[in-house]
Amino acid sequence: MTDQSQIRLGLVGAGPRGRAIIETLDHVTDARLVRVSSSNPETRERVAPGCQIFPDWRPMLDSTALDGLIIATPPATHFAIAHAALAAGLPVLMEEPLAMTVADAVALKEQAGSALIMVNHTHLAHPAYRFIKELVTDETAGPIRAIRGYAGLRHPDVPILWTWGAQELAMCIDLLDTSEPEDLSARLVKRQHLPEGSGETIELRFDFAKGTDVRLRLSNILEEKTRYFAVHFDRLTLIYDGRGAGTLTLHPSAPDFQVPEDEGQRIELPTEDPLFNVLSWFTLALANGVEDLGSLNLGMDVVFLLARCQAMLEGKDRHTLSALSASVEP
Repeated sequence: MTDQSQIRLGLVGAGPRGRAIIETLDHVTDARLVRVSSSNPETRERVAPGCQIFPDWRPMLDSTALDGLIIATPPATHFAIAHAALAAGLPVLMEEPLAMTVADAVALKEQAGSALIMVNHTHLAHPAYRFIKELVTDETAGPIRAIRGYAGLRHPDVPILWTWGAQELAMCIDLLDTSEPEDLSARLVKRQHLPEGSGETIELRFDFAKGTDVRLRLSNILEEKTRYFAVHFDRLTLIYDGRGAGTLTLHPSAPDFQVPEDEGQRIELPTEDPLFNVLSWFTLALANGVEDLGSLNLGMDVVFLLARCQAMLEGKDRHTLSALSASVEP
């Protein structure tokens, strides 16, 4: 494909996630990165010679120079950048979460209208997750009885609820095809002061219809990166280890939903890069003028539940939670 026919993309943020996007876009033949907002001088070495570098993201938002914008910045900045991009007529692909408040998420959805705004639920594009999803669809493993997740890293300045929590919840909501638990709770398990800042471990619990029990433990004070995501079906258990390239193992069903003692049978998966899949889907949607409401709606559902969890962690009363629940129409 020639440069003239490729989708022209801009990127805001060249931190660890942004750098991964830059590297992956090199393999997406239908797209090219033409503008990047970054204050890091090393970014110039990572992009093609013709790519423009902007120290401030605001001047780069030009729909005559870009076909779409990717946002890979800290969660607290997502709303402002996405709002400005949509106002400039640019479709958006943004990292999770969509926003950090229900009001901001609703505002973005209303502003987008028919414009494309996608949330990068990367793990939903992983072959391990797609394997689990297929079992849900064909019902060969029986219904999901429980989900157990343990995820995080050592990075105290990362808002663990709104980063890793968003990723875990997106998988749960998509698997269970519902975002309305019958009950939920959120509690602080541990707070620890580290040389690089104060971090915490939190636990979220959701009781969904048909007795599905979801428990997620999230931490930004772990010694090493961890992602354990166990789906307990009626007849078997599948465990997705999201570290590195990611592995999936099959285990007998565990009545108590505890961590299986056996090593399990490793499931052979296609060799795919989930980030490449997401970037390719975004590029294809831009090329064909496709409106992807599924990604946006899932992003909305995630923000809604995380906001309720945040309110509980802050000790808000049930009146506040009821008002929050009523602030988003189903």
